[in-house]
Amino acid sequence: MAYQDLTKEFGVVNRLKTIKGKYLVGLPLKAPRTPYDVVYTLPLLTISMTKGTGVVTSVPSDAPDDYAALRDWQTDAKLREKYGVKEEWVKGYDVIPIIEIPGYGDKAAVLMCEKLKIKSQKDKAKLVEAKAEVYKKGFYEGTMIVGSDAVKGKKVFEAKNIARQEMIEEGDALPYFEPESIVMSRSGGECVVTYLDQWFLKYGEEEWRAAVYAHISNPETFNAYTDVTLKCFKENLDWLKEWACSRSFGLGTLLPWDEQFVIESLSDSTIYMAYYTVCHKLQGRAHGSLNGQDGPVPAEKITPAVWDYIFLDDSYPEDCGIEKSLLKELKAEFNYWYPMNLRVSGKDLINNHLTMCLYNHAAIWKDKPELWPRSIYANGHVMVNSMKMAKSLGNFITLDEAVLGHREIELDGQKVIIGWCADATRFACADAGDGLEDSNFSCDTADKAILRLTTELEFIQSVLADSNLRITDESEYDFHDKAFAAKMDYFVSEADAGYAGMRFRDALKNGFYGLQGARDSYRDACSRSGIPMHKTLLLKFIEVQTVVLSPICTHYCEHVWRELLGNKTSVTRASWPTTAAPDRALVLASNFLDDIVSKARLKFMELSGTKPKFVKGKKVEVDPSTITPPNQVCFIISKEFPEWKKIILTKLNELYDSEAKCMPSDVMKQIKVFAVSNPVLKPLMKNAMQVGAFFIKKSEEEQEKAFELQVPYDQEQVLKENAEYVASSIGVASIDVIYQTDAGEAEPGTPVVEFITV
Repeated sequence: MAYQDLTKEFGVVNRLKTIKGKYLVGLPLKAPRTPYDVVYTLPLLTISMTKGTGVVTSVPSDAPDDYAALRDWQTDAKLREKYGVKEEWVKGYDVIPIIEIPGYGDKAAVLMCEKLKIKSQKDKAKLVEAKAEVYKKGFYEGTMIVGSDAVKGKKVFEAKNIARQEMIEEGDALPYFEPESIVMSRSGGECVVTYLDQWFLKYGEEEWRAAVYAHISNPETFNAYTDVTLKCFKENLDWLKEWACSRSFGLGTLLPWDEQFVIESLSDSTIYMAYYTVCHKLQGRAHGSLNGQDGPVPAEKITPAVWDYIFLDDSYPEDCGIEKSLLKELKAEFNYWYPMNLRVSGKDLINNHLTMCLYNHAAIWKDKPELWPRSIYANGHVMVNSMKMAKSLGNFITLDEAVLGHREIELDGQKVIIGWCADATRFACADAGDGLEDSNFSCDTADKAILRLTTELEFIQSVLADSNLRITDESEYDFHDKAFAAKMDYFVSEADAGYAGMRFRDALKNGFYGLQGARDSYRDACSRSGIPMHKTLLLKFIEVQTVVLSPICTHYCEHVWRELLGNKTSVTRASWPTTAAPDRALVLASNFLDDIVSKARLKFMELSGTKPKFVKGKKVEVDPSTITPPNQVCFIISKEFPEWKKIILTKLNELYDSEAKCMPSDVMKQIKVFAVSNPVLKPLMKNAMQVGAFFIKKSEEEQEKAFELQVPYDQEQVLKENAEYVASSIGVASIDVIYQTDAGEAEPGTPVVEFITV
């Protein structure tokens, strides 16, 4: 308070006398806004002596700590004697209702103490629970039932500031400020809020804020990449107000209108991206790096008027001493490169630097919103093997170490060798995760990346050396050829979307793992069908995967592209693969075939005794010679879902927001209400909710297509067309396909598998 002009002399507190706290107990006081003329100072075990004066008004109606303490003083004579509290100081003081809370009444603290069976103010854990519930409910849902006409009848969150202002104006209170939590200086002292000469940037000014808000809300002008990030920006625009932009010492630019101050770092670093566009023309190069000493123009000649000419299209400053041709060149560079298409930074900077960047662009280029930032990507922090990365934990890994190092560290009780290579490190970084969630760098993923890329290199070399690959026209492609081609188109398209959306894990998932899975499935199908793989498709696969993976594993892909595929230019200059629109029906049909063959193969192994059997964790040996394996498999298929599932799918399709590509936030609540009111679904309530949750989750990837009532391919045709492959893959002589005639377990895309011995 002494540093906020609340004492006679700034920063000085004149101590009149030092007394012990016990001598304050029993002092008669007048509490503002209460009907009692006198109240007495009483001990409270939970009071914080570091806040204000250490004396606060008791509110036993809505503060569980206060009610528990008052009850103790009123009922416990021994406690009163221990602390020197006289009975007349506490008797006759009833709990005064001030707030009405729905479901809690007008004495919420009393209710919660009884509900949680809080016996005294020593029940700290229960009091914390009671306080959290009452304060939250009271603040947002409570209504004032006392106070002035301006306060009474209002919600607590609305009345709070009104009551505060009334007390200040009437001299019953004075405002002071303190940090939200303890702030310690680097010298070890606790910081307080002080009034000092300070300049502020008036963020939050309505016209300014509205312009920035409109810019980030329009997907045509701004991309935050995730809904959560955009929400954070919008909330911060509503919160950020005056920002102290100056300080008295340290590095920084002098404040132009008050040079006793320098501009603090966050305020001074919000449009420096504009300098990127011209720095290569202004700075010289020494040892391969830009520096400011050997450039064509001395730094002192770059005046505000020069910058205004370059950035703001002001007139040429005749007295600047710089050739106009050079400044025109700088202006052309800026106009060519700006606006800033992408800024990447940590999520903790959304609350200051990144929002200020938007604000300051909007201020400097007020009439040119086309020069404001086009996108900002905010990322989380880095973990290593699911643990926070910190030097104190011994798991701090620098990029240099990750690429070139060879150091053994202990992570979670296991010894790990640090040091991979650039591509394996980048592979693990891409797989670590995206968005505001903290990324998890997995050492195991980096290790396996080396093995995966080495194995893939061997596969590519074997393909290029294989003279027995099939060569035919595209018109002669069989089902597996067509499916492989369609899957390549699909995964390339999905990888493209991943890169465009800064979702590198998705790009890797589709551009590497997805393509690998498609190739493996194709290789298995050709092997079991007894036909070679198609050379054209494999060459396309190698080329496509090399280009798609190159932003992540550049060195590996460069080797494949130039040394193995014989290209003369770098893979970094290669065009993105040209693909057809993914044939969704064919991709789903192929996935259907893969899944059903895998499911049937496992079941066949169980029936034939070739699948390992475990009982209570122990392997039980089974003699296959004692079992007669089935020799025919029957697939029972269905074109339609059961009626009750069709009702759910139809309702989910109605609820799905195709524009926002998501379900409403209360979708499960809506489904529950719908199911209760539907005579078909009500008896199947539990199943209906489970099925609803399954398809809602499915819609996160497939959007509204997740609610289709039929699959977009002919199940019977797919199975019969590939009968020989299916039979040989499972290990039976033949297959049969029949339609489900009654209410069985088969559903579209999910046949029932039955084995027969003929």
